[in-house]
Amino acid sequence: MLIIRFISWSVRRLGLSTVATLLLILVALSSLLSGLATVVRGFDLTLTTTLAVVGLLLGWLLAKTPLPAWLAGLVAFSLGGEVILIWVGRLERLLLAWPKLLAEMAWGLWRWPVAGPPEWRGLADNLGQLYREVSVLLLRLEQWLSGLLRSESSFEPVATTIIWSLAVWSVAVWAGWVTRRQSRPLLALTPAAVLLTTALAHTRREPNALLPFLLALLLLLALVRHHAREKRWQAAGVSYSPELRLDQAFAVIPLTLALVAAAWLVANISFRPLNNFVRTTFWPAPVGQDQSVADSLGLQANAVRPEETALERVRQGGLPQLHLLGSGPELSQQVVLTIQTNDPPPVQPDQAPRYYWRGLTYERYTGRGWDGGNTQPLDYAAGESTGLPPPAQARLLRQTVQGTNLFSGLLYVSGELASADQAYRVAWRGPGDIFGATVAETPYQADSYLPLVGEAELRAAGSDYSESIQQRYLALPAPL
Repeated sequence: MLIIRFISWSVRRLGLSTVATLLLILVALSSLLSGLATVVRGFDLTLTTTLAVVGLLLGWLLAKTPLPAWLAGLVAFSLGGEVILIWVGRLERLLLAWPKLLAEMAWGLWRWPVAGPPEWRGLADNLGQLYREVSVLLLRLEQWLSGLLRSESSFEPVATTIIWSLAVWSVAVWAGWVTRRQSRPLLALTPAAVLLTTALAHTRREPNALLPFLLALLLLLALVRHHAREKRWQAAGVSYSPELRLDQAFAVIPLTLALVAAAWLVANISFRPLNNFVRTTFWPAPVGQDQSVADSLGLQANAVRPEETALERVRQGGLPQLHLLGSGPELSQQVVLTIQTNDPPPVQPDQAPRYYWRGLTYERYTGRGWDGGNTQPLDYAAGESTGLPPPAQARLLRQTVQGTNLFSGLLYVSGELASADQAYRVAWRGPGDIFGATVAETPYQADSYLPLVGEAELRAAGSDYSESIQQRYLALPAPL
């Protein structure tokens, strides 16, 4: 109801043509975001959606001002860069403290003749912390760019989020500015179309995300063209009937839907030989520098494999935006797995062994959550060993796992996975380093090596880790 009232108010305030134009551009931008979310690893849909809406409105407003194109672009880039840095770096807590700190400073200056110099340390500490955190963000972006120039494939979540956010912001501002200033919707949406088609083509995705984009673009072309004609008629004093808008809508909408439907049909007709020829000729398999750029930008080339869905979905663990103690009592009541082991029955119920069931091991904390790192998937037949050598002090544990309707496909074992009784896939980070494994269905039976060490042995082992282990598993982002 509130949305309907807002749209009605917007139509009365801005006019039906303006509201329809903005909505069609938003549909095209939504198609862009939807397509990017399927191919870009760790794509922040909430951030980019906000940037697309705000950027479109800002570009529309800047087009109304007498600012030249270069100055409008500079203003938009500056505002967008600030918003992105604040969002990605979570700097809002520091900025929200400014009103209080400035009020305290103003009060101190007012009372200076009576109470002495004002206390400025709080404001100075705030500015110092803000400077340090922004410097860390820019440093991570600079390191990512340096690695990219050296053709070193390195996925940096923070830098990638900044780059894609700037790209979305830029195409949104451009779309709003060009549509209003020049009345050229095709030129306005060309950067967004290039961005989307390049991402889809590079990752070998189906072009279905282009259909809503095409629909919005065709309708926008007709709408803007007719609106321009009406403005010329009004300037020349030519009278015309408002019913022309309705007549054009009856003509344009069915024709546009027919064209989009034809595009969908053609895209789904199997031209596999021709398709393979075109792809191998014009979009060859990415190697070398091209693949390094794609990996650094988070583009998941050839990532549409059903077997990897479960692992790709959890590759970035993420964290809630709130500081929570525990996960809530409701989660402890949900049965996800039922597991039986080959251990003999305990003499006393309270003497039953307790196991830690592991499905994933994350590698690095990014400041916005955990990341699984780069992995190489390998497929294993039923009963085939992973090849991991048994530890010196370990025993073989056999577990039978039955999943419920909440089962995600991850293979859970206690200890190090040795084999499973059905075909399974393992994502390896390196020799002896498993990110996770998946199976097609439950129940499954898996063998694992369970280390025979206790708390005393672990504490006695100390914490003298090698430099490589410390850098890989214990390093934290600079702000932490």
